[in-house]
Amino acid sequence: MHRSLGHFVVCFVILLSCAMAASDKPGFVEGHISIGPLTPVERAGASPPALSAEDYAALKVTVFKADGKTEVAQLAPDAAGNFRQSLAPGTYVLDMPHGRMTKVNLPKTVTIVSDRSVRVDIDVDTGIR
Repeated sequence: MHRSLGHFVVCFVILLSCAMAASDKPGFVEGHISIGPLTPVERAGASPPALSAEDYAALKVTVFKADGKTEVAQLAPDAAGNFRQSLAPGTYVLDMPHGRMTKVNLPKTVTIVSDRSVRVDIDVDTGIR
């Protein structure tokens, strides 16, 4: 009886340590930044202007702790406007500096879980009409 209880305790401790180790793994926040409109009028059949890597590079997404004030990281989008960052499990607030463009869906609160990705697509309104 004592022996099987001892095996149970050992198995429980092993499972508990595995669960704790899994929670130490980072999760990810990823998404895409859309910028528009780019011209006041779009003509039928004409190609819209293309965004450059510099256009996206100018838009940094700041990750704050849940308090919305303590900066944790800055996410720089790639040349196509995509971003991905690993973060420790927890709750964060994503935001961008407020300037002449409106960030339609920011600030945004996200919860990061180990080995999981949270998708946050960001719409930036240029104000061009």
